[in-house]
Amino acid sequence: MTRATLTVLSLFVVLAAASPGTAQADEPPAAHRAVPDYDGRPAREPDEIDALLWVPRVLTAPLYLVSEYLVRRPLGWLISELERSEVVDFLLGFFTAGGNEDFVILPTAFFDFGFAPSGGLYAAWRRFIVEENRISLHAASGGEDWLLATLSDHASLPDQMELRFRASALKRPDQQVGGIGYDGTQTPIARFGIEQIEGSVRYGLRPWPGIELDYTVGYRGVGYVDESWDGQPSVGQANRRDLPAFESGYSSILVHGRLVLDTRTGCGNAGRTSGWDTAQQILSSDERAELPDGACELASGGLRVALEASEHFGFGGMAASEWLRVAGEVVAATDFLGRGRVLSLRGRVHLVEPLGGARIVPFTELVSLSEAMRGFQPGRLYGATLASLSLEYVWPVWAFLDGSLHFDVGNVFDQSFQDFDVERLRMSFGVLLAPRASGDHLFELGLSFGTDTFARGASIVSVRFVIGARGNL
Repeated sequence: MTRATLTVLSLFVVLAAASPGTAQADEPPAAHRAVPDYDGRPAREPDEIDALLWVPRVLTAPLYLVSEYLVRRPLGWLISELERSEVVDFLLGFFTAGGNEDFVILPTAFFDFGFAPSGGLYAAWRRFIVEENRISLHAASGGEDWLLATLSDHASLPDQMELRFRASALKRPDQQVGGIGYDGTQTPIARFGIEQIEGSVRYGLRPWPGIELDYTVGYRGVGYVDESWDGQPSVGQANRRDLPAFESGYSSILVHGRLVLDTRTGCGNAGRTSGWDTAQQILSSDERAELPDGACELASGGLRVALEASEHFGFGGMAASEWLRVAGEVVAATDFLGRGRVLSLRGRVHLVEPLGGARIVPFTELVSLSEAMRGFQPGRLYGATLASLSLEYVWPVWAFLDGSLHFDVGNVFDQSFQDFDVERLRMSFGVLLAPRASGDHLFELGLSFGTDTFARGASIVSVRFVIGARGNL
């Protein structure tokens, strides 16, 4: 076969192979295939609810911008950079003594505007002595006259039972007392120091999902110190003689019971976390790891009802007395926007009632308005009873972190709510950033405001700013 023949045959083969492609190129392009209906459900049509939801979405847009661009994205960037530089692994090893999953130590620092700041250390040891036992310790100080030590031992028992022992000692000079009663903000603040020792044993039972039963027996010994702080007068300097048991102090034995029914899922119905769990949540870079015990998913809607009562037997420096403390709470929540954006309505009622003996109730055993309304500092307002109604909106900010916007109406009153009146109610409102799951090592950042009564114009009379992490044993 000649060279020319080979060349012709080669050209023929090339043209033959190229001809189908050329023919296909001349054909018009095929139409795109419709996307299959994988779930078999029709597309959701806009309804009246969708049309109405633009109002809350517009109102909450500033919250979204703040949480998205000032919190979540900066935190995400920071965590990513720390992971690339292996700082996360270093911190996790440092806080857990070389990666020991049974031991963790974390710093604490907390500032509540109007009180002395404090700093300390929190430590937790899982599987202490036995498998299902955890011991926790928190020590903090705000100076030589501000000291705190708390020890807690938590044992998990079979059949969803638990046993907790707790002991604490506290000394601090910055406590405050305002007025007693619904109009207490008209009374100037007086300062005092406190020296307190507590111990308790708590037995908990979870017989069914969403149901909690707790029984506690404890001791409390309290002594008051008449001293000024931060330029404000002491109780003695303010001539406050309306504070039961202030001069004598007191000791008491208490018996406490609590019942909770909670249909909510996620964090609203989750257990407490340990310090190790907190360290894992914040520092662990292993996304494949299971959620630690006590961690939870996004908040959800549902119903929560809580009832608790405690009987106290007072003795020591004060005349022997008995008093009863009762509290009730109902929460109705709905995830109306989806994805952990929960709107809840909460009603609270508290009361303290003298029972027998000298019928003396130490003033710090009265109900503090700060227990239900975050815009008021602890001790600013006391009363024998409390009633409040709260509206709260919660939205996810970051992994394990939620933001909340709250609005409260309520106040403290005399025994049996005998001086209750709508015009004597107050308002409280603010914003809070806190972990989705409660735990022994609690971080919070919040700014809240409290007002005077409606009868006095409801002007702002209280500002509370808190930031930091503290032990919550």
